[in-house]
Amino acid sequence: MATGQTKDGKEAATAVELKPTPKKILIVELEEAVEGLRAALVRALAAALSEKDENKIGETLSRYGLCAAPEQAAKAVISVLGVKPSSHAAIVESIRTELMAYLAHGDCRWRPAFAAALEAARGLPARVIVLSSFPEDVSAPLLSRLNPGELANLVAVSLTESTYPGPDLLLRTLREAGFPASQTTVLVSTRSSCKSALLAGLRCLAAPDRFTAHQDFGGADAVFDVESAATKSVFMEAL
Repeated sequence: MATGQTKDGKEAATAVELKPTPKKILIVELEEAVEGLRAALVRALAAALSEKDENKIGETLSRYGLCAAPEQAAKAVISVLGVKPSSHAAIVESIRTELMAYLAHGDCRWRPAFAAALEAARGLPARVIVLSSFPEDVSAPLLSRLNPGELANLVAVSLTESTYPGPDLLLRTLREAGFPASQTTVLVSTRSSCKSALLAGLRCLAAPDRFTAHQDFGGADAVFDVESAATKSVFMEAL
């Protein structure tokens, strides 16, 4: 509660509530935070390519689809598999449609590590920025269903940049939100996102999934094993 002066010079309370500046900022990527999304991408790729062996698609995704954005990862996979360039746009659009349907109607929930990180952010308290390469009409309802409440700021971006999320995007997002880079940690699942965070001069925590666990997360402040239980208390210390 703010204070002011009465006519006789005495201090009096006013109705203006002063909001404290958050001491910690956490950036996460919606694509990496949703449980099963990369597996859904594998299924969508297999269906679009009429490939019955989903393990083959999964292995190719693990080796070549090294970025956070599913659409960019899909383009990498179909290029490696030798699909004719003239077919790429139609295949990517088919995959995009399947993923949007999964996000709109699937049993989506946070990956355990990300759920623990968000609970830690609540406890600190910290502000959370959720980045997404999905359209806002998909990402906003999904984020509402996942129920972070007023904890998170959604930033939906187009995939016009060569890398998502690049270091420039991370710094621009912080600048526009008025948050200091010095207090910011990025939680990632891919090496490319880790590299972007480090190039931006931000702290980085890595929580890979089974598709990205083999990637090099050198430089990250902490890397959580896929099989380990990353708890709220662990993240409260790490943030």
